[in-house]
Amino acid sequence: MSPLVLLLAASLPAVPPESARPLPLRLERGQEFVYQARHTQESDRPGSRTSCSVVTHVLILDHGPQGTLAAFMTAQHFDGPPGSGSVPAARLEMGRIDSVGRVSLVDCVTAVPRIPIDGAPSMETLPFVDLPHVEPGRTWEVADRELGPQTWRVLVTAAHKHGQCLKLKGEQSSAGKAAGGLIWNREEIAWILQYDGSVVRSERMTRWQTESGETFKATTVTDLIDQPGSMPPQQFADRRAEINEARQFARELAELMKPRGEPNLRGYDDLLRAMDRRRELGTPYTAAITSLRRRAEMARRGERPPEAIVIAPRVEVRSSPRDVGEAAPELAVPPVGVGASISLDSLRGRPAVLVFFKPSSRLTAHVLGYVRDASRTHGERVAVVSLACEGNSAAFPKDFKFDLPVHDGRAALSAFAGASTPRIVVLDGKGVIRVIAPGWGGEYGDWLHKELTTIMQEK
Repeated sequence: MSPLVLLLAASLPAVPPESARPLPLRLERGQEFVYQARHTQESDRPGSRTSCSVVTHVLILDHGPQGTLAAFMTAQHFDGPPGSGSVPAARLEMGRIDSVGRVSLVDCVTAVPRIPIDGAPSMETLPFVDLPHVEPGRTWEVADRELGPQTWRVLVTAAHKHGQCLKLKGEQSSAGKAAGGLIWNREEIAWILQYDGSVVRSERMTRWQTESGETFKATTVTDLIDQPGSMPPQQFADRRAEINEARQFARELAELMKPRGEPNLRGYDDLLRAMDRRRELGTPYTAAITSLRRRAEMARRGERPPEAIVIAPRVEVRSSPRDVGEAAPELAVPPVGVGASISLDSLRGRPAVLVFFKPSSRLTAHVLGYVRDASRTHGERVAVVSLACEGNSAAFPKDFKFDLPVHDGRAALSAFAGASTPRIVVLDGKGVIRVIAPGWGGEYGDWLHKELTTIMQEK
């Protein structure tokens, strides 16, 4: 047996034969783990670096012979100017943990990946990681229904401020295949305390290339803030109450956001009033309800917050059947400020993307970022038209700045099966409407690129 294998074998504490984990989890009801992380992302394009902080709370709700039930809440705090007062994007889920540390989410109400390829983690399941009882030096595979299998192996033992740890390395990738327009790979190093089996540090690096050829790199470094201690009964009860409220509000919002045409305004109003009537208990899990309220407000206006790229994305397309497949109406859109009107009929001969937006919306930066990137990528081969659907240039926010032409889309919006924004309309070279897509999601950029490439290849 090699010296390395002997070292690793000696590092694993003796456990009963029936244990399925070399480092048993030592958990109890009322424990709360709190993690702080920093996520940074950049591409090969100058000036593209972004970052945010990520805080994760994990509360053990029940622990016994039948397993462990925990609440997981991850909140993303995006960097902004001092005093901007941005609301963190928080996600709260329930999960069951088995004897090897495998987490299974219960009654999950969102389809966004926990650890997306593009973007900060929406849901960390630390302090847990799958750790079956394998021979030192051997690898094991962990199933991941969102992104495919992840392969882990033990590296070495290492000292950490919280105690002696076992270091593990996990690897995951698209295996060289362009899944959903992406080629990607991911490496993760985890530090697991030997005396209680919990993760105290994680370093995750993801690299990917989009279908349009841009390369990205993202790094997330996560640390346990402090070891969990005992929690007073009332404090635990308050946390559990707010967790239950947040879960109920999330289910109601998910039901309202199902595609059924225009927003159910009465339903959204009832939900918002219920959120406002609740008694705040001052626990960390209030952040989940605050985030849900913001999402409900945006959904009521027909907006969808940006979401992470989903591998093999399926974009929800909602439109009136009479519009898709028919020729775009012959109408002209005037400029906002200085410029010339554009006739939609004049766009024929090349594909066109009509981007309807409201300058005051929080999504505007994401939508116009796509307009700028698409104009640069496609050049004269595709017409990309920005259509503002709110006020006029005098009514735009003072900080609204955009270096490409903007046209007035208020009259044109109703011609494409709806009144909500953002809204993306794709026309082929003959002026036929190919797609009417509501909202805006992080997957739209690559998805639209693929759609336009298909149109340009058609004879």
